[in-house]
Amino acid sequence: MRRGKSNESDILLADFFIYDPILISLIRNGKRAVSCGYDCLYVLAGKKYEQRQIRGNHIAIVKRARAGKRIAIKE
Repeated sequence: MRRGKSNESDILLADFFIYDPILISLIRNGKRAVSCGYDCLYVLAGKKYEQRQIRGNHIAIVKRARAGKRIAIKE
């Protein structure tokens, strides 16, 4: 993984190697949104909690992700 540049400097980028023929077909037909799962440590910061030590543990390719259109498979 690496930090994006320019207008993507606030997100992480990664290269996917996808071998599953069904998933490849779904991606080619427009299913490109990425939903990331992670573990983290919640720390009380004032009156709210912050996430720290975020560590990704899986991704899912979905039709529509909570993070929006920016977080997606791109060519």
